Amino acid sequence: MLRSVIIDDEKKSRNTLATLIERYSEGVVVCGEATCVSHGVKIINEVKPKLVFLDISMPDGSGFDLLDKFRHKDFELIFTTAYSEYAIKAIKAQAIDYLLKPINILELQNAISKVMDRAVTSAEAQSNSLRLINNNAQQKHPDTIAVSVNGGLEFLRLSDVVHLVAKGAYTTIYCRDNKVILSSHSLKEYEELLPSEYFYRTHHSHMVNLTHIKYYHRGDGGYIIMNDNTEVALSRRKKKDFLSLFQA
Repeated sequence: MLRSVIIDDEKKSRNTLATLIERYSEGVVVCGEATCVSHGVKIINEVKPKLVFLDISMPDGSGFDLLDKFRHKDFELIFTTAYSEYAIKAIKAQAIDYLLKPINILELQNAISKVMDRAVTSAEAQSNSLRLINNNAQQKHPDTIAVSVNGGLEFLRLSDVVHLVAKGAYTTIYCRDNKVILSSHSLKEYEELLPSEYFYRTHHSHMVNLTHIKYYHRGDGGYIIMNDNTEVALSRRKKKDFLSLFQA
């Protein structure tokens, strides 16, 4: 789901837009609303949306004043306003679209489709970039992996990675010394990147470093205890294949 926020000082406008998104824009969820520039900045920092619906005129400034508060804009932008004269400025602000009130359903759907298309293209580009970085790095440092995090890359020794857990389109990586990293790439991508002789996907949401397994509990599928005492699920269909890894 694409997380979004609505920033508009008019309650009726916010309610109308939220209703249109809920009814006609599958794949987008409204995670917060704000009534002014200062509150808008706060809600964006808290929610970290991928899409912002932004009004132009508000009590404590304009939508453009809000954008000036962000040195790096890591969200897509759709202006929703009653003023047509700011369209050129909106384009310069790299807005996806500029919708005039009252919001037309088809125009809203078209604008969101543009956001979705850009999100897919960006995700593919990031995935390819991460794979290229790791391929180059592992030629010189085969025991290291580059992990994509907000703002850059963190390099980890493979032996320090204990297990990985899928969190939607993200992955939480648990390391030695209780270090936890949230990566902006999926578990499937890490399954393709990490060497299969050390890392095994035990479940659709879990992958483990085989060298960090402490105990296997038999049962209906069973479960695994890692060296950090975390309990990791083992799906029933994976049980036979998993046990075969440890047979002579």
